[in-house]
Amino acid sequence: MYKKVYCWVRDKDQQLFQKLGQWAEKAFSTMLVDIRQQGSKASFPVPHPLEYDGLLLTGGEDISKEYLEKYGKSQVEDADLIQSPCIDRDQWEFNILEQALKNGKPVLGICRGIQVLNTFLGGTLHLDIPGHNEPEQHNQNIQLLEFEDAPSVRFPLVNSSHHQAIDRTAEGLRVEARAKKDGIIEQVRLNSYPFCIGVQYHPERDLTYYEALFHAFFSSL
Repeated sequence: MYKKVYCWVRDKDQQLFQKLGQWAEKAFSTMLVDIRQQGSKASFPVPHPLEYDGLLLTGGEDISKEYLEKYGKSQVEDADLIQSPCIDRDQWEFNILEQALKNGKPVLGICRGIQVLNTFLGGTLHLDIPGHNEPEQHNQNIQLLEFEDAPSVRFPLVNSSHHQAIDRTAEGLRVEARAKKDGIIEQVRLNSYPFCIGVQYHPERDLTYYEALFHAFFSSL
């Protein structure tokens, strides 16, 4: 019987996550279920907890001002820096994340996903940062990381490309790695929880290099 991991995948990433899904099916008997393919333009239902085994929060649009303020409990300045927010996505991801954490489901957050996790738990974001979205950073593992003691996984060089990042870390999140050049948070883990990791880099773009992260996630289901 196949396990299921729910996710929301933007159009430009469909091919990448299709490859990840093929690997997950073959190696872990696990299906990636994209809610955008299951729902409709008007409805993206949150599945019942018994219907899925894990949650994958993927990269994509910035979190909307409404959700940043609601969960971060502080007013957002310079909201014009927020790029292409999608309220439907915010609503679905924040609702299923709440349900997943209440039910002990494994969670992996990528790029936007680490930001959703931090925001949901009460943290805040830098709305725009310099030097982390250069073309060469998108697919090349060239950004050097510095690690805290005993990180969940360790990749000394990563392909981190983003314009927002964690500012105030939410209570309960342990910082595991930062960018060496400027201290931007690149990897976190939720304390006292079976499996909940957020990374600011993009492991879906290099499945061979980042195999250990996905292996840990799928093995935890």
